[in-house]
Amino acid sequence: MGIGYQGLQFSLFAKNKGVDFQSTLMIGRQNHYLNAETLRGLFLRFALPLVDADIHSILEGEYAEGLFRHLGASLVDSLDASDYEGANILHDMNHAVTEAMHEKYSCVTDFGSLEHVFNFPCALKNAIDMVKTGGHFLSVTTANNLMGHGFYQFSPELFFNYLEENGFVEIEVHMLLYRNMPYFFRARNPKALGSRVELVNNEPVMMGVLARKAERKAKATFPIQSDYQNTFWKKQDVDRTERPVPVDPKLAASLLDFKSRMTALASWPESISPHFVNGFENYRLYQLIDPADDKKDTSALSGMGAVLHNINRVIDDLARDNGVKVVSRVQQAVDRLRSLTSAASLEYAENHGVLIPIVPGVFSDQIASAVRRGDYETSEASELDSLIQPEEVILEIGAGCGFISTYCAKNPHTKAVHCVEANPALIEVIRLTHEINRVDNVQVYHEVLAKEEGETDFYVHEDFWASGTHDFLGKPLKVKTTPFQRRLEEIRPTMLIVDIEGGEATLFEGMDLTGVKKILLEVHQPTIGRRGMKRLFDCLSEQDFHYDMWHSCRSIVTFSHIDRG
Repeated sequence: MGIGYQGLQFSLFAKNKGVDFQSTLMIGRQNHYLNAETLRGLFLRFALPLVDADIHSILEGEYAEGLFRHLGASLVDSLDASDYEGANILHDMNHAVTEAMHEKYSCVTDFGSLEHVFNFPCALKNAIDMVKTGGHFLSVTTANNLMGHGFYQFSPELFFNYLEENGFVEIEVHMLLYRNMPYFFRARNPKALGSRVELVNNEPVMMGVLARKAERKAKATFPIQSDYQNTFWKKQDVDRTERPVPVDPKLAASLLDFKSRMTALASWPESISPHFVNGFENYRLYQLIDPADDKKDTSALSGMGAVLHNINRVIDDLARDNGVKVVSRVQQAVDRLRSLTSAASLEYAENHGVLIPIVPGVFSDQIASAVRRGDYETSEASELDSLIQPEEVILEIGAGCGFISTYCAKNPHTKAVHCVEANPALIEVIRLTHEINRVDNVQVYHEVLAKEEGETDFYVHEDFWASGTHDFLGKPLKVKTTPFQRRLEEIRPTMLIVDIEGGEATLFEGMDLTGVKKILLEVHQPTIGRRGMKRLFDCLSEQDFHYDMWHSCRSIVTFSHIDRG
């Protein structure tokens, strides 16, 4: 029992939906598995920013009362069969609760308790009886690949059907991956859909349930699974004698071609097509949503879902449509699939949650190998989570393939990212990296930052990470220069990230760094020498920056302003 990333995210989702936590009951006294970073990031993502005092009050104890008080609760009770975790109400949920407990709470929450109660129908009836009329039942429980965690795993229809029959409305069921991912899959109601909502996948999935109590019902109504009630028992196919019409060979070939393409796509990285790696391929059954903005258009995330929705409609119509019409519609779906796959025919590798496109002719074998191994700029990335603070404005100088700027932009504390790159071959790569990772708060500049406006020689190396303004580094080409001071005044960054192959030695000379609190810098001592290193450190020291040992490692050096908060 406990509230982690997904439990917190689902609670914030409920809060944004208008759930009143004023009087909250926890079924089982819930631990929390939260930290300051998770709290700050998720609350900010749901437009509910926290101050340090809020975070301290939530994390003060090991249990979740502080969290619910921050969500609006003035009363937080906990109910358990035992007092070993300090629940203030003792009751065995295998047996009915007393009348005094009925209609008592504006929100009854279950974060992984009910699946451990053997008499689950009684436990669920207890839970909804304790909700006030107008209040909400909120549950995060087991759905798939969690066998043995409790007595039971559940299907969406159990909650859709039971809650609807027992006085609840506005019922929502969402599938939550058993890991820290910022999206849900909303399940369709099988009764409304007219078919079962099933799931076969290869990782644990939890189920988030949210419903509002519209009317009190003293006696439980036990539902019948909708497809039996609505189809077989209404004599639509009581003897199961109906058979599908023969399938045209041309249609079968088209479907086989489509199926093979679907199989190939199953190995795609999650950032391109979240459906395919999680088992949520059937877009009719599951809709990908952003819980922080339920109205947000997720079509870019689920472009494959549109294809799947199309093909599912075709398959549904097989028994009704003539062969030529169906073949035509299947071909349209296949053509759309081809257009999507051609836009993503590159090789991709994931590093620290960022998808990096490995572009032939731009990535050398050495760099491509580093990206595939997950070694690419990993030292810089490992320091960023502890350095980036709320409302951070970041200027990255030497953007490479866009990995670091993307990583920064995905951090919920980041307000904006600006990145500068001199190598013209990398500009479109950077934009592609941003696009496939769905970050849109990044501005890209093709230029060299210098003292004055004009142009300079930039030397391109086969390994793009070795390119720079020193003439021994590669083949020269002309690149425009922009005054560094002008960029500083326009952007007003709070943090600089610099990797420019020796250009760091003189970059900061004569610059006014007012407002900059942190500088994460890769130093290149073999290029600039010992005197260049001293020159760099002296220059930053004169502007009240000190060497930050806690965020430095070998050539990755962090400078912090002495007045940094």
